[in-house]
Amino acid sequence: MKRLIKGNRCLSKKAIERKIKMAAGEFWLMRRWMIISCALYSPVTTGEIAQIFGVAQQTVNNLLSAYKRYGVKAIETNGKGQRQRAIMSLAEEKEFITQMKRKVNAGWIVTTNEVHLELERRLGTTVHKSTVYRMLRRNNWETVIYKPLPPS
Repeated sequence: MKRLIKGNRCLSKKAIERKIKMAAGEFWLMRRWMIISCALYSPVTTGEIAQIFGVAQQTVNNLLSAYKRYGVKAIETNGKGQRQRAIMSLAEEKEFITQMKRKVNAGWIVTTNEVHLELERRLGTTVHKSTVYRMLRRNNWETVIYKPLPPS
């Protein structure tokens, strides 16, 4: 006979259903909660759950183990990709660049070195210069080169 899943139930069935509904926009998170719900409240094995949701059996085992050990925190992670080591959120970056563009519009010449120093001052830590260039590129910073007028 196949072994059915037994586990501590950190959340009630209604709470897990609410988590599934709240995660409607993020498929991977919704699928995780559905796997947990199926494992805890349905008499099926991990192999059957894996077939139902189209994942490997080891994925189901890892997910259940993490849920039993760490609870909700293990399920609601950042996921893969995204900006996990970002020094600023995209909104904060946009605000920072907008401040720099205001200086440019006021007639100041803003160099990347000045942007770099201002960014380090704002964050309170050192930042590599490539980070500044990537941030400027991400926010569509255009380089404007002013050429002196020829003598008349």
